[in-house]
Amino acid sequence: MIGHCGWGEVLFVKDVWPNVPLLGYFEFFYRVSGSDLDFDPEFPSTTIEPTRIRTRNTINLLSLDTANWGQTPTEWQRAQYPEIHRSRISVIHEGIDTDLVHPEPSARLWLRGGASFAPGDEIITYSARNLEPYRGFHTFMRALAKVLEQRPNARAIIVGADGVSYGRLPERAANWREYMLTELEGRLDLRRVSFVGWLPYQQYLAVLQLSSAHVYLTYPLCCRGRCWRRWRRGVWSSARARRRWKRRSTIRATAISSTFSMPTRWRNGSARYYAIPPPLRRSGRRRGSTCSRIMT
Repeated sequence: MIGHCGWGEVLFVKDVWPNVPLLGYFEFFYRVSGSDLDFDPEFPSTTIEPTRIRTRNTINLLSLDTANWGQTPTEWQRAQYPEIHRSRISVIHEGIDTDLVHPEPSARLWLRGGASFAPGDEIITYSARNLEPYRGFHTFMRALAKVLEQRPNARAIIVGADGVSYGRLPERAANWREYMLTELEGRLDLRRVSFVGWLPYQQYLAVLQLSSAHVYLTYPLCCRGRCWRRWRRGVWSSARARRRWKRRSTIRATAISSTFSMPTRWRNGSARYYAIPPPLRRSGRRRGSTCSRIMT
């Protein structure tokens, strides 16, 4: 049996199948400091947060007692768990389907409203389940305004819904998209920005295939498989520079790291990237094959 240990799904399976081994998927152990809670100075934690975080780990700790063994995708995620438990957690990344996710030079994309995208276009992409600070949406939007100023032919495709997966909605707007559009009013050329919400998977893959530069920003949380899918697609990426990203960002043809709270860093990195001659810039086959070797 294999089960995720964050929400309580595995707590009682041994009562039903006591003799069947249970492999627990230990995705994230919450920390009061040095992790997501105190990461972004723009949104400091409240005094009640440490109590909530410690209580939230209850399911994690009970699951450690329930499972015969544990699995987590990265060394960084394993290191978040108490040292006494780490010897029973193996680092095994989930991987990606490299037959499905791969560069496609003939990709095209048409959106509602008439916008279309083709290979060779300057396309900046950003995606998250929801557009929120946990995934660096506020940092991305502030930098995007400057990137579009510097690159008059560049356009942006932003994939994600208006809810929240991890944090809270803003107090002065219905969602973070509206919040940032209000903040950037008059500074962001919306004629070149497409908010597409959630997309069918094949259409989402086309977005990545066409992307000239993909931006991934996140609080210290989990290195999702979607990051590997972008790289496997042959997408040049700008990722936030944290310890857990160093290993991945050494794929120099694939990713340039930048600081989460300094939009100028990735803004300038993106501008430098676009100044590279296209034959050197479009090394999608090499990026995809590099990712494939790592994942296998």
